[in-house]
Amino acid sequence: MSNTESYIILNENREIVNRLVGRPYSGLFVLETSDLKQARNGDTIQGDITVVENNPNLQTILNPELVEKPKTPAELKRELTHERYRTEKKIEELNFQLMFCQSRYQMAVNMGDIDKKDKELAKYKVLEAEQEALETKVAELIANGAEKWNG
Repeated sequence: MSNTESYIILNENREIVNRLVGRPYSGLFVLETSDLKQARNGDTIQGDITVVENNPNLQTILNPELVEKPKTPAELKRELTHERYRTEKKIEELNFQLMFCQSRYQMAVNMGDIDKKDKELAKYKVLEAEQEALETKVAELIANGAEKWNG
């Protein structure tokens, strides 16, 4: 194993307590793989424990599986707030697209271009449906947030 590899240090309950660059000299650890990159302190790792290099003070877990700890109310609220913000930003972008689509539609009507008018009308209806879906999502996020945090 190379010293530039990252390791996850675990306590006796297999809970993640730290990360380390370079190989640990004692304790329970696992190599940080792409599957374990999102692991947070307090999450647990399941799998079979084995001794490394005949050193009983150095152990690792074979075929590690991440078991995430439940998120705290503050973490859930933060995720909900971020999701609502991202969705509201998407709605703003759609409003601009709808405005420009409406403008192109009006130009096509004024110029008598029936094909262009029909294409812009179809685009407008698709954008409008997407906007309605996002607005419904925001309403659900607001309702879910109100239920969870106010009662």
